[in-house]
Amino acid sequence: MGLVWESNLLASGVSTELAEKIPAVIKTCKEHGLDPFELVIEEYTADEIAELAAYGGFPVRYPHFSFGQQYEQLHHQYHHGMGKIYEMVVNTDPTYMYLQKNNPIVDNLTVVAHALAHSDFFKNNICFKYTNRNMMNIMASHGQKIRQYMDSYGRQTVLEFLDACLSVDDLIDPSIVWKKAKIKKPKKYDFDDKPKTEELARIDTKGYLEGFVNPETYIQDQRKQAIFEENKKAGRFPEKPQRDILLYILNYIPLKPWQANILSMIRDESQYFRPQAMTKVMNEGWASYWDSYIMTRCGFAGDEGISNYAKHHAGVLGGKYNLSNPYKLGNALFNDIKDRWDKGKFGKEYYQCDNYNEKRDWDKKLNLGNEKIFEVRSNYNDLTFINEFFTKEFCRKYKFFEYQLMPGSNEYVCVSKDHKSIKKKLLERYINCGRPVIHLENLKHNNTEIYLRHEFEGKPLDKEYAHGTIKMLYKITKRPVRLSTTVVTKSSNYGVPTYNKADVEYCYNGSKVQQSPSSLKYNI
Repeated sequence: MGLVWESNLLASGVSTELAEKIPAVIKTCKEHGLDPFELVIEEYTADEIAELAAYGGFPVRYPHFSFGQQYEQLHHQYHHGMGKIYEMVVNTDPTYMYLQKNNPIVDNLTVVAHALAHSDFFKNNICFKYTNRNMMNIMASHGQKIRQYMDSYGRQTVLEFLDACLSVDDLIDPSIVWKKAKIKKPKKYDFDDKPKTEELARIDTKGYLEGFVNPETYIQDQRKQAIFEENKKAGRFPEKPQRDILLYILNYIPLKPWQANILSMIRDESQYFRPQAMTKVMNEGWASYWDSYIMTRCGFAGDEGISNYAKHHAGVLGGKYNLSNPYKLGNALFNDIKDRWDKGKFGKEYYQCDNYNEKRDWDKKLNLGNEKIFEVRSNYNDLTFINEFFTKEFCRKYKFFEYQLMPGSNEYVCVSKDHKSIKKKLLERYINCGRPVIHLENLKHNNTEIYLRHEFEGKPLDKEYAHGTIKMLYKITKRPVRLSTTVVTKSSNYGVPTYNKADVEYCYNGSKVQQSPSSLKYNI
């Protein structure tokens, strides 16, 4: 990464006063181990920042009403004092960073340190390994093509199809962030191939014991199971349930060329944004940790700005007990990890210690904290991060608890401080980014219908959203869509609530969503 004053990226982007101070912040961040991309830093007004944020940081995107809705929300939020956007950072190479012009200098220096840590995270976290770093140009190309399609095929026609694609854009394989997307396409049958060799599981034994250890009934049962599996595969495609539903639609369902292009664009953009959804807590926690370190311990807030910085930082970290604030949770976890590894609060000896006072005062002076947090930054996502480091001691130290609204009194009360229960509910928010898991079960049923299956894990689908999803898939594919799921109904028996589960199918064929008992034969 070149230095800012060498690359001259600040020449027209920010004020002279700010441009003079930013290089020192960048240099200090690098000296402490951060390794960001080169930066393009620009200042905008509050309304311009709201517009950029509405477009996800990409002002060159295609037109869609959802961007206008987002802008209205952000605009009114700022002008009514209900919220403020301090910065926007875009995961590209170079990294685009947007600052707000009317912020105090100390706020914008804080934002630069914060955004540098974001850029370091984008560059080094494993979830971003296959991110397209040229997305600013890709988004511009997508916007230009979609506008051309509007001119050629009609604005309303294209917008309706675009809206359908955006409604199902998360039906991709989340593992796509770990590897490049590949798909096994069916190959032609070669009649010169030799017959398949029968492969049956046998227990190795002496010859004279063969009939006893591997009896004929055992062999026949395996043959029947193999035939059953072959027959089952013959009636379905793909052979195994798949997560990347959009990819299979693109490959195996005929669409008009312009429709296939738009769906492919939306899938590419969804793939680009997926790692950010998977690392929200870590990414914001990492950035908050470093802006605090740079501004306070490295002295960039200064005597005149430390009060303003403290107010800024307190506002970002939110309430004391707010589990929903990724800045606070991530920042607290990174601080706790550094403290534990500096003092040696890990390993067999520490975990086997039963003395509370001894564990509380434990300090082996290992000073491994900095090394550990950089290791964590590179190799974890939110789910693994919280699962490993949200410990019982951490839960107690930061006073996490569960609460609920009591009927009648209309007051929130603490109902539990159990670490396992809190951690379980917290993790549920980050499994598949908090969204339902949907599999493509069969794309080949009479070559007409699409079968989907919801992986029920205790929480039923929102019926309205489920119906909307299959309607949008029908609009894209022009094929009836079946979605197998589990519904939960509540009843009362002598005042005691009971919950009943039932497997159902939602089916849409262009007229009305029908509900019936599930007939899906391939639940795996």
